[in-house]
Amino acid sequence: MTPRDSTFAPYEKTKNTARLNLVRARSLADQVAESIVDGIAARKLEPGQRILEAELSSQMEVSRMPVREAIKTLVAQGILEATHHRGARVVVFD
Repeated sequence: MTPRDSTFAPYEKTKNTARLNLVRARSLADQVAESIVDGIAARKLEPGQRILEAELSSQMEVSRMPVREAIKTLVAQGILEATHHRGARVVVFD
């Protein structure tokens, strides 16, 4: 990709000066969360289905920590629901 390519934008040119944009790497937990959301959208994870950290970490070949962080993020967003000492489940939407 070249700087002239419209999909490549590491900087913005404003008047006569170039302003650098911050490029952020996505965390592993963010990638896991996106994968879970994609699984829900593709109906690989059904509404009401229990989410098992160990199973997901094994399938995605990551440790349990990013899976745990992803679950917390998705609970905060209302995509999963968590019950104390029971784990998380996919929210059943009406």
